[in-house]
Amino acid sequence: MSFQKMKAADGKVPSVHLDGARLPPDIRLTAFSQIASGYSIKPVSEHEFQVDGRAWLLGELMVTSTKLTAVQIERTPAHIAADKRDTYSFILLRNGSWTADVEAGHVQVASGQVCVMDFAHSWLVNGTQQDNIMLVVPRRLAAELAPGAPPLHGRLIEGASGRMLAEHMFTLARHLPDLEMKDLPVVQQATIGVLAATLRALPQKDPAPCRNLHRDIGSRVLAYIERYLADSALSVAAICRDVGVSRASLYRSFKAANGIATYIQQRRLEAAHALISDEGGKLSMAEIADMYCFSSQAHFSTAFRRMFGYTPVAARNVSTTARDVGGVFDSWGRIIAALSNRRDKTA
Repeated sequence: MSFQKMKAADGKVPSVHLDGARLPPDIRLTAFSQIASGYSIKPVSEHEFQVDGRAWLLGELMVTSTKLTAVQIERTPAHIAADKRDTYSFILLRNGSWTADVEAGHVQVASGQVCVMDFAHSWLVNGTQQDNIMLVVPRRLAAELAPGAPPLHGRLIEGASGRMLAEHMFTLARHLPDLEMKDLPVVQQATIGVLAATLRALPQKDPAPCRNLHRDIGSRVLAYIERYLADSALSVAAICRDVGVSRASLYRSFKAANGIATYIQQRRLEAAHALISDEGGKLSMAEIADMYCFSSQAHFSTAFRRMFGYTPVAARNVSTTARDVGGVFDSWGRIIAALSNRRDKTA
């Protein structure tokens, strides 16, 4: 069957699964659009649309893990008026990248980074082929956990607390398929605790770079850095030459991020962290250090620990009745049942 809903009798946390590879190509996008309701989805790749998505309920929270081809996703005032969904989505990219246009400006998100999208606001996202984990949180709960937190829409969650949240999301996606209902309260409370710590640690001022540059130039600068993140030739001179931005503008743009050199190293460490957390033992620490232009494994380990508070080895070794969030889970179940019945009748 192309869609699967786990039975409550198996003792596992409720989940649903959309396996696009088992659907005819001409209905994959329709199926995904129905399940991922609340925005318009448009493929931007010439390749066949592919999707593999799973979702789990953790009480008031929902976690999804999705792999899909390049798409454009837009949430409009019409969508907001229609579903009145009052949730935040904390989105962690394991692989791929996307850009988002939000009220605060232009946001660039790449592997290893966590970004927040607010369903009460509009957005336009353009993404590459990607693999993401999403934590859906009711606005009410977020407000209770961190009263007075800064606006979250389009916010990158960075720093030590952001990495703690990302690592927790990696761990959830790894272990949720085998999680039993008896373990749900503990996992739910742990997730809420990490989320609370993350939100309370957010600075009021958004330190995202390139906000003071023209949107097109800022997007090109960040995209250039991501493209050459694993290239030792990445430098201020190369960015200025190839993007067409002055040194003064570049330095000023990255002042809030503690300088462009700091930002580049941070992005390399975040990308390395995502690779370590997701790929297990496929690459050695020395190979990962070399991939992201660190002079030695020791240098990489020191920088990693300084940023995250633990070593790369530690990162690698990290190994109630559920309630719906905004009607999303219930809609998945109904759509899965309807499409499964239709497919059974035509088989």
